[in-house]
Amino acid sequence: MPTKTDRIISYLPGVFRALPRPTVLYTLVNAFGRELQQGENSLAALMQAHWVDHADRGSEGAHKDIDDLLKIAAMYGLLPREDEDVEEFRQHLKRYIRIFLEGTATVQGILRVTAQALGVQIADAYEDMDTWWRRDVDSITTLRSRRDDAAVMLFGSKNASVSGSDAQPAQIIGTVDLGEGVDLQENSLLKLKVDQDAPIEIDLASGSSDSANVSLQGIINAINTFFPADLASAKGRNLLLSSPTSGNHSRLELLEGEMDASAAVLGFAPRTWHGKESLAATVTALVDLGNHVDLSRERYLRLLVDNSHLFEVDCAGTDPANTTPDQISDAINAAFGFALASHDGHFLTLTSATTGITSNIGFLQAAAQGAKDRLFGAVNTFHSGQDAQAAVATGIRDLSGGVDLSENFNIRVETDSVHPVTINCAGPDPANTQLPEIVAAINAVLGQGMATQNGRFVSLHSSKAGSESLLFFRAPKHDASGLLFGIGERVYKGEVARPAHFTAKPPALLQSDDCPAESGCLDVSTVRFLTLAVDDQPVRLINLAQTLRLQGKDPRNATLDEIAGAVNRETGDVIAKAVANEKGESHLELA
Repeated sequence: MPTKTDRIISYLPGVFRALPRPTVLYTLVNAFGRELQQGENSLAALMQAHWVDHADRGSEGAHKDIDDLLKIAAMYGLLPREDEDVEEFRQHLKRYIRIFLEGTATVQGILRVTAQALGVQIADAYEDMDTWWRRDVDSITTLRSRRDDAAVMLFGSKNASVSGSDAQPAQIIGTVDLGEGVDLQENSLLKLKVDQDAPIEIDLASGSSDSANVSLQGIINAINTFFPADLASAKGRNLLLSSPTSGNHSRLELLEGEMDASAAVLGFAPRTWHGKESLAATVTALVDLGNHVDLSRERYLRLLVDNSHLFEVDCAGTDPANTTPDQISDAINAAFGFALASHDGHFLTLTSATTGITSNIGFLQAAAQGAKDRLFGAVNTFHSGQDAQAAVATGIRDLSGGVDLSENFNIRVETDSVHPVTINCAGPDPANTQLPEIVAAINAVLGQGMATQNGRFVSLHSSKAGSESLLFFRAPKHDASGLLFGIGERVYKGEVARPAHFTAKPPALLQSDDCPAESGCLDVSTVRFLTLAVDDQPVRLINLAQTLRLQGKDPRNATLDEIAGAVNRETGDVIAKAVANEKGESHLELA
């Protein structure tokens, strides 16, 4: 930032701005510039000293540094306490002044004055306080457990409330943010099986004008076109699939296949990855020729194929103004001597006779009357084929910060139809396994170079290329394929309606000669009451001791089965039973 000295010198002719500094003139001007800057700084400090939020700002903050705030407080007759520093006194002063501004005759004013006298801080807004005038009921009710309440002894809790659940449909909630659209140029198909119906393959980009940016609503519309109910919907910026049925028969299954879009729209990586055969260079026109096209003015197409076949083809028919797609493709094929051109009745397609990276098709400038734009539109000038590719499984889980593999650490992989192997991917610290450790563990089993990483994602490579190249992830015990690659379950089921269910903590059972159960008994003779509400029925106060005596049982040595029977008798339904957990500990269950 220019100083006052620089600004003064900038007003002088350029000859006075000699370099390097300091010059004699700069030294002279700087003496005045420093004074001006100090004066401006002092003025700013003076202005800040008049604002309670800025006064004494920048001091060390101790009690001895309270200066400007002390002068402001003196107008209200307030002095800082001995134990207050600058910031504490600032808040003290603001609370004190608020009393003057808002008065003392309100509930909040009385509380502020009391807090000021006691030297304590309180919630300063009514919204932060439990005020009686903001309650639905004026009365104050305090709930306390009865001393003879048996809930803690039987269930380990003073009170608890559990609810059942209705039957639920099968649902799949995507993890991909689709709010800004998604590119479905390469993978746009979703193969979905709903309930017991046959699988349906859906092109998610079918209703979009730009497959490179398909919106969430466009995906939803494409899916719901195939189903009577709205199977697809938005959950925030994610895709939600929900079966139209609920319960045991509700089912959603994502099937794998070519051009699978489930990873792009839902975040589900496939279990099976295939390689690709080598491809020929190909280009499809963007212009719909229909039944004929007028080539009376533009009729020549100059093509270079595979860097070895160069011809300039006269594509016009016997009647150039009404040239048919058949005449165009026949003319091209006759010139090159092989089936380079074809059409589907609307669009021309050129396909090289060779495959691989050396396969190519190039459009060159014709000597005159070039027909490239009329026949093909704005396609690229050069197109190449593709070599055979190996299967590559690239994870969709960001592992740059490490991953917890303490519980699930194995992947089981079949490569190129070779017998599958199980790999423990956990590092020395399984709970904080790092990406290089995962790659090293995989390569130690499959061989160097089979696994790679780019700093965020792990990739697994097949050793072959072409259609025989295969990677298949199985599901071993302690499966970590979901954590590492994003591979998850593809079958989702609904849930049946469930009743309210409460499992108690195992109580401290007592052993005695009079106890009829080996597991132990409880004394409910004095701690005998249980308050219970079931569904919409009124609250019941159950006297366990009295009920047990009516059944001929000893409430001082009651087994859990006897207590459950007493509860069931009083409620008129079988809602309680005594069960044992995996450790053999007995406890009560309510359902």
